[in-house]
Amino acid sequence: LADGTYQQKNIQVRDKADGNNIVKLSDIGAITIDTTIAQPLFTVAGTIATITGLEPQATWQYSTDNAQSWTSGTGASFALPINTTFASNSIQVQQTDLAGNVSAITKNSASITTTSLGLMLNADTGAFSTDGYTNDATVNVVTDASITWEYTVNGTDWQQGGTGSGSFELLSDKVADSILLSNIQIRDKNTPTNTVTLSHGVIDKIDLSTAPISKLDEPSIAKITSDNTVKVNGVNTSEYTWEYSTDAGKNWTTGTGTSTSFQLSNNDTYVENQIQVKQIDVYGNTAITKLSHTVKIDQTPLIKISAYAENDNNPTPSIKDYAAAGVTGVDANNLNTTNAAIKASNGIGTDTLAEVQAIASVANNTADTALAIITAYADSNTNLAPSLQNYTDAGVTGVDNSNLAAVNGAIDGVAKADADTTTEVQTLVNIV
Repeated sequence: LADGTYQQKNIQVRDKADGNNIVKLSDIGAITIDTTIAQPLFTVAGTIATITGLEPQATWQYSTDNAQSWTSGTGASFALPINTTFASNSIQVQQTDLAGNVSAITKNSASITTTSLGLMLNADTGAFSTDGYTNDATVNVVTDASITWEYTVNGTDWQQGGTGSGSFELLSDKVADSILLSNIQIRDKNTPTNTVTLSHGVIDKIDLSTAPISKLDEPSIAKITSDNTVKVNGVNTSEYTWEYSTDAGKNWTTGTGTSTSFQLSNNDTYVENQIQVKQIDVYGNTAITKLSHTVKIDQTPLIKISAYAENDNNPTPSIKDYAAAGVTGVDANNLNTTNAAIKASNGIGTDTLAEVQAIASVANNTADTALAIITAYADSNTNLAPSLQNYTDAGVTGVDNSNLAAVNGAIDGVAKADADTTTEVQTLVNIV
């Protein structure tokens, strides 16, 4: 497949000799094919190497010993030993994207000597490693144990820091601020000209916020259902991202686009608080909501309907099957019509409750309209006489061109109340 996104069930394989023998990728959602990745770059200031060109949600690794060993990076920078010279090609960086593509390696083309001071963000908690948003106001200082340092967060007022490696805070009595990187500096107290400025990717300022955000409403799904869709309630996708967990918060999956739902595994059971959703702002602040009841996904009835759609030699779904699958509106008056519509689908678009419900709703409307025509004719033969298609749409069998007139005569011979259900009409047809 070429690079791009392919929606659920659009990827299909069929027997060339039998076009109805179709296999669909129906249970894995949309598929994104990605075979390319950019090569990251890095610069060294003081004792800190800063990475640029990182792809969103990519992981990255660095080496300081000419690729003999690799270390997983975080944020967009890493600290190098102070007052150390690195020969060309000693420092190397690469990244790996979500698709598993590994980039080309970037190396230092000339030797690099670090200084005695360096500083870097403790953590970049924003959505991307270089977006400049974080809820961690701590800046780490890397230096020799003998050096006493000072720091400034406005480029003018210097404050006492510490001796040796340590840290300082960008926020004091505030919960949010925006600070230019050029104003965040440290210096050797005994040698004020030995000054280092914070660098972080390609950005020029840091936006911080530790303000709490509101929780989402509790997600929606029935306790026992064939519909494995969980609806996420209250999320504002224009301001926040959201994630979900189905293992009590051990692992999280990012919500897809502007969609506000996700799928659970078929025929599985989830205990109280196992299903969780969380809302995340651009700074990385989170709020978690847990589902307070157990959930059992039972798709046996839905599987039966889907099997009949693919091959009508399989058992025919009953009213009870549709009800158990969560499909509404199927009754004795439209069961045959609904099954005919399901069969006519040839297995396309019958894998989920929403798809089957859509087919059933159309079929139900068709059956109700057809039955109304037949009932009206029983009430008065001045009304439109039912056609062969009307009987078919009403789910009545055994009517063809050879007996249509006789069947209509039988309908005309009874009262309206005796021809207002599919069962009553079928009984009259069987007698003709």
